[in-house]
Amino acid sequence: MSNTYYLNDIQIYDVLESSTAIKAERSLLSTDTILIPDVNITLLGNQYDPFRPNSIFYGLEDTLFKDIIITIINEDINSNIDCIIKDISYDVETNQCSLTLTPFISKKLENTFEYYNDDITPAQALLEILELNGLKDYIDYPSFWNAKYSQSQSYMLISITVTTDDKKKIIDIANEIGTLTCADIFIGTDSKIYYIQYNRYLNPYTPNDIQKNKILSMQIKKNNYDIINQFALSTIYGSYTNDSDLGLTSRNNYGEISQDLSFESTQAITSKYLNGMIWSGENWVYRNQKPKWVVELKCVNQLDYPLSLLDFFKLTFYNDKVYEIIKVEQSESDKTISITGVSYEVGA
Repeated sequence: MSNTYYLNDIQIYDVLESSTAIKAERSLLSTDTILIPDVNITLLGNQYDPFRPNSIFYGLEDTLFKDIIITIINEDINSNIDCIIKDISYDVETNQCSLTLTPFISKKLENTFEYYNDDITPAQALLEILELNGLKDYIDYPSFWNAKYSQSQSYMLISITVTTDDKKKIIDIANEIGTLTCADIFIGTDSKIYYIQYNRYLNPYTPNDIQKNKILSMQIKKNNYDIINQFALSTIYGSYTNDSDLGLTSRNNYGEISQDLSFESTQAITSKYLNGMIWSGENWVYRNQKPKWVVELKCVNQLDYPLSLLDFFKLTFYNDKVYEIIKVEQSESDKTISITGVSYEVGA
């Protein structure tokens, strides 16, 4: 198992070292989109000397190598990362070229933008923002379409106004929308942006069963720190605090632990319907009112299927719980895959 490297669609075999960490993760309660970190690689050979005529990088000068795309592929975990060159240096004595690569998707998400729409689902708004800013090829469209349908059925509509004066980055709005809708917006190991809308009324999953003989080590623990059993809204309609029985048992057991959803007229996003906001708050409570079991696995890198943050798994040899993957990380040094999952113990 190893990575395969392409330079403008031509495979390169001269990679001496690489800091590539094929990794995708999200925090239990954080909806912050996690950017793919920069990658450092070392190429061997004078064909990579940017000062040598007829070399691959010759003549690029101060263009930041915008026409050079280096793609890192790992089929074991369905990873495909397109990178642009951020920095380059060449050591004449060792005949080595050192590159710092920035994933294309991370650079784009850090850009500021402008956008306006007065009546739209958050998922459709974010989809349009991504498309308008050159990220069409990095969108998982089925997940956005499913989220749009779920939100429209629940009257989750917003007005959104972002101007260049706001200096808001695409990733800033993605994080705000994720909080507003109780959704997981993340970059998968395939370098596509996913919008997974949690819906307490419809959240289907098909878990994979990880067999015991694939697991090298396993730790499992109970987690009490990520509970939400109450929600408070501050909208253009005024304030609203949930007083239903939803989360009541949890509040009796652990005290009130609130999630504040504040989207007022002074912000870029305003909610159109109170019902949609209540639906979002109930999603937060239903999903997080109970402590979760957290399981950490280290597996041999010979699973029968690729894994990503979209997946659920079971450990039928151990218990009957279903775990959602919140972290996947591949290690080239010891040829393993580390997986972290959290159980779904939902219900009033």
